[in-house]
Amino acid sequence: RYLAASTVMGNLDSYQGTLAHNYYLYEQSGVFTIIPWDFNESFGTFSMGCSDIEGLYIDEPTQGALSDRPLIAALLSSDGNLSTYHAYIQQLIDGSLNPDVLEQTVEDIADLIRTDVASDPTAFYSASEFEIGLDSTVDQIPGLTSFVTDRAYSVQNQLDGIEDASGNGSGYCGTTGGGPTGPR
Repeated sequence: RYLAASTVMGNLDSYQGTLAHNYYLYEQSGVFTIIPWDFNESFGTFSMGCSDIEGLYIDEPTQGALSDRPLIAALLSSDGNLSTYHAYIQQLIDGSLNPDVLEQTVEDIADLIRTDVASDPTAFYSASEFEIGLDSTVDQIPGLTSFVTDRAYSVQNQLDGIEDASGNGSGYCGTTGGGPTGPR
């Protein structure tokens, strides 16, 4: 489930990304538990030279070689695990990460924090950039709702076999600095 959520959100500031960090992994009696943190760079904001994160492969969701991420490679090598993983992905894009659902969530949260954003003396962005960033690109960071819409479209196309769900093992951004491009 963690990998499904991280992949759908385009979270490359994680085990999947270039730096392979921002998680704890515990093993107790042969059972592994992953505790993620630092999801603030999700939704395509942590690119590290990778472009078009909206198209991140779901079956090779790594920024470098899949073989360099043995936990992901092992998980996705089993047909049963892959099927379960795809089902989790489908649940996410049909549920809480469905663009219509998330757009309402974004609007609700923006309404709650708008006054504080405007008065924050340490803000990285102005209040007007905050408003623009809710759905449009600001400083090469994709708009939140536009990213989710494009990402959900790509993920569904990958699940349906319309777009490639994996590459040649070098990872989505492993050799080109970006993934497949094209209109979404």
